[in-house]
Parts: sequence; C-alpha cells; structure tokens
Amino acid sequence: HVVADEEAGYITIDEGDYGALPMTIIDRIVHSVPGGRLDEF
Repeated sequence: HVVADEEAGYITIDEGDYGALPMTIIDRIVHSVPGGRLDEF
C-alpha cells in the first residue's frame, strides 16, 4: 500500500510485515497493488 504521511510525504507498507492494519492507516491509503509470493524455484 502507498500511504500518505504528513512528515515523509508517502510511505509504502506491506501488510505481510505488519499484520492487520489499523483504521488510522487504512484511511490514509492512496493506492494498493495486489501481490503474492511465488514459491516455485
């Protein structure tokens, strides 16, 4: 997710890093990119 931040401008957050996001962050999401993991090596 790309999240608007007052100090940094924009930051990116991967839900996999943080678990469920709180509503305070969800309200600031300006763009989301679907993703996944490819485990076939």
